Amino acid sequence: MTLTIYTFPALAFLPRPEPVRPLPPPAKPARPSNRERRAAFRDHLFTVMREGPKPQPGRFTLFDLAPDSCRFPNGDDDIRYCGRPQRKGSSYCARCHAIAYVRSEPA
Repeated sequence: MTLTIYTFPALAFLPRPEPVRPLPPPAKPARPSNRERRAAFRDHLFTVMREGPKPQPGRFTLFDLAPDSCRFPNGDDDIRYCGRPQRKGSSYCARCHAIAYVRSEPA
């Protein structure tokens, strides 16, 4: 069995396409220097020391609350507040609003 390759003379005059070059590897992001990492950690540490740790929801004191925090009281002896974001038009979050305002059944 013989393999016959047909060539066309008109194709011999066409310019050959340039070979496809592989793309260069993506540049790696620059790694911060030790000095920059220490400065970032120091800034983070000072922020935490200044603001203090964030209490869990339901464990906020009155002084921890932001102006838009839920003010639903929790606890008997040591009164704490919910602290989640307020529902629009209420001083409570959606969860505490549902607890505080229960519809009465019609008589």
